[in-house]
Amino acid sequence: MLRLRRELEEARASGDEERVRRLEAYEPAFRQVMLLQGFGTGSVRDIMERIEEELPPIAEEAGVSVIVSKWEVAHKNPAVELVDLTSQLVALFEPNDRVLMWVEGLRGQDPIPVDSLLMRPSGRNE
Repeated sequence: MLRLRRELEEARASGDEERVRRLEAYEPAFRQVMLLQGFGTGSVRDIMERIEEELPPIAEEAGVSVIVSKWEVAHKNPAVELVDLTSQLVALFEPNDRVLMWVEGLRGQDPIPVDSLLMRPSGRNE
C-alpha cells in the first residue's frame, strides 16, 4: 500500500494525470485484497511468491514438506498435522513491533467472513 501511495504522489507531482487515474482506480481493489488476506481467508500466494526462495529452510527447520495457508486446505487426513509457521514467515518481511503486535493479536481469531469484508457500494466497510 505504501508503494502504491508513493507512486500516486509521484504521478501527481509529475502531472501524469493518466497514471493518477489508473492508480486511483487500482487503490480500492488493492485495499480489498489486503483486507481479505489480513482478516479473512484470501489467498496469500502473491505474498508467498516474494519470499519463495526463503521457504525451503523454514520448511526444513519446521520439519514440514509443504507450506500452504490453512485456509486453502479443502480436506486433510486427520493424521496430517498442521504446523503454524506464521511467525517465521512474517519475520522474513522484517516487520516493526507494531506489526508484530497486530499479527500476534490475530492469532486464534476466526477469519472475518468474506461478505463482511467486501466494500459496500458507498466505498466503506460497514
